[in-house]
Amino acid sequence: GRMAALAPPPTFHNVRAHRLAQLTSWGDLVVAFSYDRDYLLYYLNRAGFEGRIVSFPSWLDAQIGWVDTDADLAHERRTALKQDAVKQLERIESVIAEGNQVWILVDSMAPSGAEPRATINDELFAAITEVGYEMEVADSELLILHLRRSSQP
Repeated sequence: GRMAALAPPPTFHNVRAHRLAQLTSWGDLVVAFSYDRDYLLYYLNRAGFEGRIVSFPSWLDAQIGWVDTDADLAHERRTALKQDAVKQLERIESVIAEGNQVWILVDSMAPSGAEPRATINDELFAAITEVGYEMEVADSELLILHLRRSSQP
């Protein structure tokens, strides 16, 4: 009846949140690039998501506004980015050590001139693969990756 009007539209973030709620369990970690975490919070809550979601770079968790790619790639910020990748990797490893799973959300918002943004993501991707994890595509349409120990020796 009339309650149906209260359902949020099936936007990309809404659909993605419901998929994440299906894929994840309590204690799992989702790492989101760019502002995806902000866009998802409302929908994740509604979808019954029980994990934790954090941003990379982690300072985006507290920042409101736009992604300043040039500032993030500036020399002085580059060091902070590398340190942030290490911090994020420690969090990822402890989650996996506890027997939980880690999921990564590839940017859903292609910035104008998508290249520089990818460079920022690369800092974390490099840190992850360097210590022997690989990223499997869990959902190609929703840009969700699943992290697991590399099968290669």
